[in-house]
Amino acid sequence: MVVAVAVATTPLGDVVTARLEDGKSNGVRMYTTEKAIGGVAESPLIGFGSTRNTIGGRNSIAVGESDDCERCGNFTIGGNGQLWQLLFAHGLLGTVTYLGFFVVGLWRFRRDATPAGLAATAAIVSSFAAMFWYNALVSPLALTFLAYAVLWRNRLESR
Repeated sequence: MVVAVAVATTPLGDVVTARLEDGKSNGVRMYTTEKAIGGVAESPLIGFGSTRNTIGGRNSIAVGESDDCERCGNFTIGGNGQLWQLLFAHGLLGTVTYLGFFVVGLWRFRRDATPAGLAATAAIVSSFAAMFWYNALVSPLALTFLAYAVLWRNRLESR
């Protein structure tokens, strides 16, 4: 409700509307996501071990880096979200293992109602929510593991 009111009554609404009308990065994100999913089809179990750069851009294979434009084309496959990176770089086995580790932790420590426990749980859940758009390297991943460690410590102290 608060977000809806803020969007409706503040300049934030204009920013959101402008972004929805002209999503400049949407095409690139969809292109790299499709390439990542295609990579899963090529190497479904163990992935490719890391990200890869595309040859060219989303509109043409001829679009790419040059001396005049170092940032043209050649998008990173797996660079537009932790889930896509996991799937492309580590395959289904790595993705299930990574996500399973945190899901099991959330389940194991689900009864931790301390303020630190609730904050740690929220940190892990929010990393799941952000994994579709943002990578979790290096600081976000460290904070996610720190949240897990806080839950673990709280469990040890409660015994």
